[in-house]
Amino acid sequence: MGNNYDEYSHDHLSVGARAVYLEGLTLEQYLIDYIERNIYSEAVSLAFNGEMEINGVDYKRLVFYIENAVDSYDNRIMDTFSFERNGFMIQVRFDGWAAYPENERELIMFMYYYMTADANG
Repeated sequence: MGNNYDEYSHDHLSVGARAVYLEGLTLEQYLIDYIERNIYSEAVSLAFNGEMEINGVDYKRLVFYIENAVDSYDNRIMDTFSFERNGFMIQVRFDGWAAYPENERELIMFMYYYMTADANG
């Protein structure tokens, strides 16, 4: 996924989506375990844990910061947006270089554009 402004300096974003059957768990219960599994070393920290509304849809948002011990230029941000529907967790995950704060604005733009049309269904 590229950047609209400078495809050479800011094209380090990726996006993924998945659905996970919650097997009777609530979304909150599942995400507690998800956080623990993602903070697998001192290099990974939870930078944000909260909710965000986009076009009337409430998402649980988790932002992880991943430090690269060898090269701080390659520190990463993993930004997830999750909601529950019909016993499934639907999650969209973006990740990109932390060196470019512009990436976060683009993440939100993609969420507004791609993720809200069918989220209520």
